[in-house]
Amino acid sequence: MKIHYYLIVVLLLTNFAQADDLDFCAKGTEVKTLATASSWANLRNNKGSLKYETTQILTSGLKSLTEHQKLLIKSTPNKLRKDSNDKQYCQNKFDQTSKSPLKYSPKLFDNVGELNEWIGDFSQGDGEEGSKMYSACDRDCSPRYQYSITTADGKLKLNAEVICGLPRDKDDNQYSLVAQCVSK
Repeated sequence: MKIHYYLIVVLLLTNFAQADDLDFCAKGTEVKTLATASSWANLRNNKGSLKYETTQILTSGLKSLTEHQKLLIKSTPNKLRKDSNDKQYCQNKFDQTSKSPLKYSPKLFDNVGELNEWIGDFSQGDGEEGSKMYSACDRDCSPRYQYSITTADGKLKLNAEVICGLPRDKDDNQYSLVAQCVSK
């Protein structure tokens, strides 16, 4: 009888710990993870893909986001290429856009799925804004994204900023995702 009781307690504590691990807004912590930019992994929404990991961050962050907070997500290449002919050109772009990021805002979405779909399309250069963004981050320069998300009147409001950076290492093909909830 005691074994069953302890087993139930352990299972309950394990479930609470797992659910609590992603509750970073309520805890006031930040979440960091690596995610692959592989087209196949993202198409299939595999665990570890940008699409999957971004959805996890959005879902868990937004569930405890207060009206006085915003969810910030930064997506940057994990590794940079050292052998690019555009290194100096991209460094100049980085210096310019670090001071004055490219801004794409605001956008309103009904749900996390729509928001994540826009982020995916935008970051792949699809749509008018994605196309403009890749025209600005041209040649071999890699975009670095920052998304600021708030809730208003039952909608998700997105402001996006992009810094054009040094060329990413496409052999590594991973992005670092960092998310936190901060005061507005």
